[in-house]
Amino acid sequence: MGIKRYVFFVVVLIVLFAIYTVYQFQDATYTLAFFGINVTLPIVAWLLLPPVILAILSILHLMFYSMKVYMANRSLAKDYKSFVAASKASLLGKDYKAKFKTKWFKLPNDMLKAMRSSKEGVAKLEDEGLKKVCEDISGVEGEECIDLKSYKLQKDNPLFVQNQLNQLSKDPKMASKILKNCSSLDSELCKKAFDVLVDNASYTEIRRYNLPISPKHLFIILKRNISEEDNLFINDNEIDGFINSVQMNEKEYIELAKIIKDKLNPETIVAMFENLFKKDVAAGKAYIYTLFELQMLDRAREVLENSEEGEFELLKAYLFLRDNWKSIDIEYFL
Repeated sequence: MGIKRYVFFVVVLIVLFAIYTVYQFQDATYTLAFFGINVTLPIVAWLLLPPVILAILSILHLMFYSMKVYMANRSLAKDYKSFVAASKASLLGKDYKAKFKTKWFKLPNDMLKAMRSSKEGVAKLEDEGLKKVCEDISGVEGEECIDLKSYKLQKDNPLFVQNQLNQLSKDPKMASKILKNCSSLDSELCKKAFDVLVDNASYTEIRRYNLPISPKHLFIILKRNISEEDNLFINDNEIDGFINSVQMNEKEYIELAKIIKDKLNPETIVAMFENLFKKDVAAGKAYIYTLFELQMLDRAREVLENSEEGEFELLKAYLFLRDNWKSIDIEYFL
């Protein structure tokens, strides 16, 4: 029974009882002694006093517990909101420090800290906010592009990064937007964005970001430049400077030689590898390979004869076989 209804019925009952006592005793009085003091009151007053006191005490009792229940429910409501916020933060991979006043939400909160909630049964969630978060996460993990601005995620948040990667795979132009915030290629997102840029952008745009070019990027750019469909229009001098700016190992120098040996001016290629060899001994094998491929056998012989003992042994063996009219693929000697 609600407290308002209880008060109403108590008042009605007391009023009815008062009417009855007035009718029965009218002006009769009664005297009681309290600690030597005589108190004279109408009998009606004496009869009404106990139920009135009892009614007041019972109402105060109900009000106290109603207030207690109200405060408990209020705390539960606040904890529920905090738990929803903590759940969203957990699903989104964000940090969220929640303080719960009731014991009922402390254990679930500890569980949220220990594990990330499963997205199974999203449709059964009653809270629309949580349901939306789960749906968005499922979308991102399903390689969809989702608007995550309302979540205000940090740029290094895993969900934000994955969503950016999804956008990048669908729209190569996103690479430029992402790289504006990249001062290096330390992060997965920046690396992927630069890969996409190298695959699709112009040479001018690639160089604009002043990011380190790896041998892999160099090879892609050179292959694009010699392609009829995707020519970057980089002249030989620019290519020479570009190549000299990239640090490579022996195998990568050989790969470079294979890419450009038939596409650039032979003298330019030879001069390029000769300079590379002077700066980096790792370019030696690629230099000699280039001379063989361009049929500059005398120069190749000269380089091999002037090399140190034990150096380029396989290529020396290849030259010996050629001198003795043995036809064999140079690839076996690299």
